[in-house]
Amino acid sequence: IAKNHTATHIMNFALRDVLKRDVDQKGSEVVPEKLRFDFNGSKPLTLEEIEGVEKVVQSQIKQELPVHRRPTAIADAKKINGLRAVFGEKYPDPVTVVTVGPSMEDILANPSDDKWTSYSIEFCGGTHIANAKEISNFVIVEEGSVQAGSRRIVAYTNDIADAAVALGNKLEAEAKKLTSLKDLPALSKAIIELNERIKGADITYSSRKRLRSMYDGLVSEKKKLQSGAAKAAKGAAVDEAKKFAEDAKASGAKFVVAVLSAAGKAKIMSKAIQAFHKVAPDTAFLCISEAKGKAAAIASIPKGMETALNASKWVGDTLKTCGGKGGGKPNYAQGAAKGVTMEQIDAAVKFAKDFASKAL
Repeated sequence: IAKNHTATHIMNFALRDVLKRDVDQKGSEVVPEKLRFDFNGSKPLTLEEIEGVEKVVQSQIKQELPVHRRPTAIADAKKINGLRAVFGEKYPDPVTVVTVGPSMEDILANPSDDKWTSYSIEFCGGTHIANAKEISNFVIVEEGSVQAGSRRIVAYTNDIADAAVALGNKLEAEAKKLTSLKDLPALSKAIIELNERIKGADITYSSRKRLRSMYDGLVSEKKKLQSGAAKAAKGAAVDEAKKFAEDAKASGAKFVVAVLSAAGKAKIMSKAIQAFHKVAPDTAFLCISEAKGKAAAIASIPKGMETALNASKWVGDTLKTCGGKGGGKPNYAQGAAKGVTMEQIDAAVKFAKDFASKAL
């Protein structure tokens, strides 16, 4: 507790030093595993400010500044330039002054000296360590609003701070490796796992910010890959449909049933059907596409042929063979099925061909 108590004093000073304004303590809690400090503020601290506060505290730890305690007459103590006290608190006279760095003897010899504003000097009757080096490390893990006009910082010291830094570094290194992933399914899985690890990780505030930025970057990359995959699927499906149409036109086929590389997307299949009918406007077309166990099917019938071959009946009965359903208009219908296998897709294609042959 003594280490975290002294760390709270140094952080109070660091906040004033970094924010360049008065910082009024609104409350605090010091326990062996962490410290909490509430202070006046209407907006969140920036990442730069958070890291600035950490650097100031860590600098005083590395300087191995001694910690002094001395009962002092309040009248004399109030003359000290840079002295901090909790607003509204009643202090005894004499009051204990705790300093990190200069001794009270040096301070009282010239209490108005501006150099005392570069150190933590506070009224405090609590327990403290003898030297800042005993804190060994300091990191901020949380910063947020308590209520209107009040902010809260939670920080770790010593071994707990070391562990938070180490875990953050590990996660950042792992997240950095994910930037090389170009396989969409693998990247999607990695993004979900990374998000869960970030949420449950006991890491520093700055590390969490960096990880969230890396996570956002991975999500953006996923969207780019999805867009690229969709464009590729659309191009492939349209090209396949054109080829089927050319073959049908050349052979005089009345219908075509085909499996397209459309990633199971009805919108892509619709574009493919349009391309098909531009080449073979008098040929009925039923296309099926499957992705991740989900199948979509669309049937399009030329005007005048629907009396013999009904699109709604054709696609609906075909999808029933693999546990799906579909329907629509006599000339145009669509549907879908879930949990299908490629064997079921093959069986559905055979059924659709038989159905059309009998109808026409």
